[in-house]
Amino acid sequence: MNQIIADRPKHFDSLQTGIKWCYNSCTIRKLESARVSFPSQLHEYEKNGHKRWGWKVNLKDTEKYWQGWFKGLSQIFLGIHIPKILLTAEKERMDKELTIAQMQGKFKVVVIHNVGHSVQEDDYKATAR
Repeated sequence: MNQIIADRPKHFDSLQTGIKWCYNSCTIRKLESARVSFPSQLHEYEKNGHKRWGWKVNLKDTEKYWQGWFKGLSQIFLGIHIPKILLTAEKERMDKELTIAQMQGKFKVVVIHNVGHSVQEDDYKATAR
């Protein structure tokens, strides 16, 4: 996460520049989706008489929560007693607990290829199917 934050630009000179970065960095792999969803992550401000676009949320400020966001998430998912589908970009990203449960038929895995972190945005048609 620290490397992801370090690799992100601090600001953009225009909204279009930000959208291009989002797409070129493969943050969102579908340009149409980047145009729709990425602007909501930025805010416009003025510095030295120039308009710029910066991040609404400073992700570094959320670092103390990172581990807690994911800790126990697999158990919570598996503990829900309804039919489940897990959409993922790569089956290899599942942890041991999910892999075992999937092999036991506790949920269905659907791998959507050629997508990144934002699976539902990169291929919304496959997500809907």
